[in-house]
Amino acid sequence: MLNAETDDHARPIVPDHTKRIIFKKSWSNSKWINSAKKHGVMLLAPFLDLGTADRICVRNKDTKKELENKGFKNVCVWRAKVER
Repeated sequence: MLNAETDDHARPIVPDHTKRIIFKKSWSNSKWINSAKKHGVMLLAPFLDLGTADRICVRNKDTKKELENKGFKNVCVWRAKVER
């Protein structure tokens, strides 16, 4: 959970009642996928190897140039449309 408190090892501390609100054990795979399409999904990963990616999308041209200077290929600029 983003913005959660963390323990001494930087692992999030999420109360059980919050987990029950977020993770619906009774939901089918299709219901999870439909919900993700409707509301979006965020992921926090401790490590991400961009060198193995087929494509890297970044927010602006400056970031694209910075990654290309570091040797990354197939970098594109993509701005997500956000409703106000």
